[in-house]
Amino acid sequence: MKAAGAAAAGGRWQEAEHLWGRVHALDPDHVQALFSLGVHAFQRGDAAAALELLQRARQRAPRDPMILLTLGRVFRETGKPEQEWAAIIAALEIDPYFLPALLGKAEYIERQG
Repeated sequence: MKAAGAAAAGGRWQEAEHLWGRVHALDPDHVQALFSLGVHAFQRGDAAAALELLQRARQRAPRDPMILLTLGRVFRETGKPEQEWAAIIAALEIDPYFLPALLGKAEYIERQG
């Protein structure tokens, strides 16, 4: 986990993804591995894999607003505004002062005109 985090922090994305994959192989329910692999899948353009991994992370950590907000971002980029909005609102229900979700809400409202 430390090596994966260090690789990501150093911009070595492929190495980080590989290391998170090893964590996931050892513990398929590891929330951080699921989340990180979901983010990596999204960065590679694999929205379907990203959604599957992030939704599994959410099942294991339903009170984590960052997972919800990341799901919202994937929904935004895949043209699913209703699901994006639902994810933002769910994140704010967990933490009404979660700044990234407040900013996401403002961006969403601005895009909607």
